[in-house]
Amino acid sequence: MLIHDSLRHGMPLCSRVAILALAVSPAVLAQNCEPMKYGTICGADLHATYALSGANRTVNLRSTSGVGAQVGLLLAGAQRANAPLPGNCVLYVSPLLGIPIVYDSTWTARIPMTTASSLAIGAIELQALALTNTGSLTFHGSNGLEIGPWGGVRSRVEDFTTTNLLDESLTTLDWSGNGSLLVAPWAFAPELGDFDPRFGGRDTGTFDGAGRRIYEWNTDSITIPGSRTPSGKTINVTDGVLRFRNFRLAATDRVRFLGKHSVQIFATQDIIVAGVLDASGTDSAYPTGRGRGGKPGVIGQPGFVGGPGGGEGGRGGDSPNNPNRTSLAGSNGASPSPVGHPLASFLTQRAGRGSLPYPPSGLDKDVMFSAYTRVICQMATSGGSGGCFVSAGSNGITWDNQKGTERAQAFDFGPATTPRLPLATFYQRLPAGLASASFFLVPGAGGGGSGTHPSGCFDASGFEPLGWSAGSGGAGGGGAILLRSRAVVALRTGAMILARGGSGGDYHVDMRDFDNPAPGGAGSGGSVVIQSWAAPNVVGTIDVRGGDQGHYHVERYLLRVDSISGSGGDGVYRIESANAPNLTGLTGYPPVSADNGAALRTVDRDAPTGVAVSKWVVTNPEPRGYQYFVLRATIGTQSRDYSDDALHGLPLPAGLRVEFQGAPLDASGNPIGTPTPWHWNLRSLGNDPARGNGVRFRITIDETQAGGAVNVGSLTFRYGC
Repeated sequence: MLIHDSLRHGMPLCSRVAILALAVSPAVLAQNCEPMKYGTICGADLHATYALSGANRTVNLRSTSGVGAQVGLLLAGAQRANAPLPGNCVLYVSPLLGIPIVYDSTWTARIPMTTASSLAIGAIELQALALTNTGSLTFHGSNGLEIGPWGGVRSRVEDFTTTNLLDESLTTLDWSGNGSLLVAPWAFAPELGDFDPRFGGRDTGTFDGAGRRIYEWNTDSITIPGSRTPSGKTINVTDGVLRFRNFRLAATDRVRFLGKHSVQIFATQDIIVAGVLDASGTDSAYPTGRGRGGKPGVIGQPGFVGGPGGGEGGRGGDSPNNPNRTSLAGSNGASPSPVGHPLASFLTQRAGRGSLPYPPSGLDKDVMFSAYTRVICQMATSGGSGGCFVSAGSNGITWDNQKGTERAQAFDFGPATTPRLPLATFYQRLPAGLASASFFLVPGAGGGGSGTHPSGCFDASGFEPLGWSAGSGGAGGGGAILLRSRAVVALRTGAMILARGGSGGDYHVDMRDFDNPAPGGAGSGGSVVIQSWAAPNVVGTIDVRGGDQGHYHVERYLLRVDSISGSGGDGVYRIESANAPNLTGLTGYPPVSADNGAALRTVDRDAPTGVAVSKWVVTNPEPRGYQYFVLRATIGTQSRDYSDDALHGLPLPAGLRVEFQGAPLDASGNPIGTPTPWHWNLRSLGNDPARGNGVRFRITIDETQAGGAVNVGSLTFRYGC
C-alpha cells in the first residue's frame, strides 16, 4: 500500500482548536465568507456551514458519502496540493495538521469548530480522508475545501444618543440625539441647514429707525447656497416653505418678506426671534414725478404690493384726459384665499372697494368751482375703502376740514366708498377636521384704489382741458407668516413679528403740478401662526392690524374739502403648542384674547409616519459578508427585538421597516458609484455585486399600521465573517 510522504512523515494529529490556531493571522481582508469547494470528490464529500451566535462563530464541517468508512483523517494546511493518493484519489492539501474523525452508520462525520466571531482567520485548506474497514486500506478522498480568510464579524450599533450618523437632508423622524428615534409632530427634513439672513435674501444696505440692518427675502425665489445646506447642494425655494435646522434672528437684524407666497418657516430645532420679521403690506404713497409742467398725471397709479401672499391694492382710476383710459373709477383691491379654504367665499370678498370718479360723468361740463371767486375747484372724490378681515375696514370719505376760508358747497363732496363686511366670528369657525395652519394662515386683502377727480384744479375758461387728477393705488394687504418648531419658538423682549396692512397715502395739495389724487385705501392685516411643540416663550410683539387711513389735505391752501381713504381691518394671530400656551408676556395688536392661543390637536400634526436615513458607513464587507440586524423598539408599552434573522429577533411588524443600501465609497466616505437598491434583508445586500465598501440604513415608522406609539431605541447590524 502506497502512502503519500506527507502522510507518512511528520504529520501531527492535533485538536480542532489547533486547526483554527493555524489560521489565526494578522488583519487579512477576507475574500469569501462562504466555504469554497474545489477539486473532485473521490468517494467522500466535504462541505461546511458556519453560524454566528452571540460572540461566537461556529464552523460545522461534514464529511458525507464515505461508504463503508468508519474512521478517517481531516487534513488541514495553509496551502493547496495536487498529488496522487491510493485508489486514484488526489491529495489537495499540503497537510500541517490532522485530526482523527469518526463516521457514523450513515457514513457521515461531523466536526464542529468554534472561535470568537471577532477573530480574523486566514485561509485554511481542508480535506477528509475516509478509511474503509476492509482487509486492505482503502481511501475515500474528499474534495478540497477552503474556509476563510475571514476578517472577523463586527457590530455597528446606533443607539440614537448622538446625531453623528444622522443624514439631516433625508430624515423626517425625530433623531435628536436623546436616545430615541421617534415620529415627529411635523415630518420634514431641515434641507436648508441653519438660517442666516445673508444667505437667501438681499442685504439692502439700509437700516430701520432702531438701527437694524434690513434684509429682503422674496418668497418667489429663495436660493440657499450649498455651503449652507446639509446635502451640500444649492437649493432654490419657490413656494415660500423654508425648512431649517434652526432659525435664529439677531436683535440687530430685520427681515422683510416679499413675494406671492406666504412664508412658512419650519425648524427641527429652536426658532428664536430677537429682531424683526416683517410680512407687512406696502403703504400707498403719493405718485411723485407723475405731474409735469403744471399738469396732473393722467394714468391711474398701480396698486401697491401686499406682504408675502398678501393682496395687492386696487389701481387708481385714469383721468378723463387719458386717451387710452380704461376706467375712471378706482379698482377694488385683491383678496387672496388659500386653495380649498372652507371660508373661501368670504375671504375672496374682503378687499377694499375702489372709489368712483367725481363728478361721476368725468366730463368737464360737470365740474364746478366754489373757491377763490369760483376759480378753484374743491370737488373731491372719496378715497378707496380699506380691506377687511376679522374687523371692518373703514369708509373712504370726503369731509369739511373747517380750516379753510373758502366755504365748500354741497356739490364739492363726493360720496363715501363703503367697505366690505368683516367676519368677526372667524376664529370660532375653525373646523374640527382641519389643521389650524391651513385655516389661520390667510394673507390680508388690499385697499381700494381711488377714482379720478378735479380737486385743486383751476378754471382755464375753456383754453385747455381741466386738470383731472388720476387716482391713487390702494395699499397692500398684510402677508401671512407661519413659524413652526419641533422644539420651541421664542419671541424675545423687543422682538416683533409684523403682518400689518399697508397704510393709505398722506399728503398735501400740490399747487405746482396740480396733481392731487384722492388717497388709496389701506390694506387689511394678514396673519401670524406660531406652532411650537414645546411651550413657547413669547414676550415680544405681534402686530396684525390693518393699515391706517390715507389723507389728502387741502387746508394749508385755505380750501375746505379733504379726501380720506379707509383704514384696514385687523388680521389674525394664533399661537399653539402641545399644551395650551401661556401668552401673558405677549404684546399683541389687537390685544391678546382667548382666541389667540390653543393646544395643538391631533389634526394639527402630520400623519404619524416618517423616515430616518443614516450617513454612509465604511464597512469593507467581504462578499456575502453582511449578517443580520437587530432593531430594539417599543410599540405602545411592549419592548422587543426585531431582526431579519429568526435566531436574533422577531420579524418586523407592520409599521416598522429597516432597509440597507450599499455603495462604493471614497476615502472621505462619499459615494463614488451608483448605490444598490434598498435591501430589507441584510444578507441579500451581501449578495448584491454592486454593494461596494460601504452601507447606510433607512428606518421607516408608520404608527397607524403599528397600532401604537413607536420608540426605536437602537439598531445593531453585524457584518464580516
